[in-house]
Amino acid sequence: MKERTARIVGARLCLLLALVCLANSCDGKPEERAAQPAAEESEWQRKYEDLVNENEVVYRQLNVLKAENEELRTERERLREQLKDLDQLATLRARLAEQTQLAQQLEREVARLREGEEARPEPKPVEPSENLALAVQRGRQRLEELGAVLLDRRQYGTAHAVILSALQLGSETPRTFFQLGVCQAADGRFDQAADRYEQALQALQKQPDRDDDLLRNCLINYAAARLQLGQPQEAMPLCLRAIELDETFAPAYFNLGLAYADLPDRRQEAVEAFRKHIIHGGARSVSARELIAELQAEPAAEVQPEP
Repeated sequence: MKERTARIVGARLCLLLALVCLANSCDGKPEERAAQPAAEESEWQRKYEDLVNENEVVYRQLNVLKAENEELRTERERLREQLKDLDQLATLRARLAEQTQLAQQLEREVARLREGEEARPEPKPVEPSENLALAVQRGRQRLEELGAVLLDRRQYGTAHAVILSALQLGSETPRTFFQLGVCQAADGRFDQAADRYEQALQALQKQPDRDDDLLRNCLINYAAARLQLGQPQEAMPLCLRAIELDETFAPAYFNLGLAYADLPDRRQEAVEAFRKHIIHGGARSVSARELIAELQAEPAAEVQPEP
């Protein structure tokens, strides 16, 4: 619109100049120019004034268009801000929907636990002291079940609080110590997690019919905590012990490879450990291949030539 208006103004100014030049043309002699009729000069004067007035009108229209353009620019910025607010609102609604769905799942889980509780046979009347002990035991069991559910959903903060409450009620089982270690490791408290894994191992040693699956997981998690604390020497025997229990246990080979990789003189053993992780179908085979490539790409120590 601005360019069109400018072209109109330019064309009219050119016409005006042409008219002025024509009016003052020097084709004839001075005497002939002086003889032109006064009416013709008045006509040219009138046309000149009309063009000037039209130019003023065009300029006023141009100013109006500029003002409208500025208003449109302001309105566009306002609409952009509203669009940002709508995007934020959509994000909040999505989060609210997720939280609502999670709350519904928890309500269903609580209802399931209550149904299981109601389905149990009524206990026979016992002495008051036995009632208290039984209530503590049942409360501890419910806390353990709820903690396991929260841990499966990776709600580590809430799970830690629930499982710790079960521990305070006397749930000193290997699985309780192991679950507390998992929660603390997820929170980055690897020193505390290592202590919990150690407690779980000690509790497992006291059981005549130990859970080997829990023992293997406890060993590799304990090794992972030691690696996070910069203690590869302490992590290696834990991994080797897990491999003794099950030679196909892929996670143990991966953690063993990490422990060897931290020691300059055991890089080749790290490569072999990562390869075994891949052979046994480990879940971190892609990372294992990348680590093998990095270890093999490192230059070997230079051999000094003999004199």
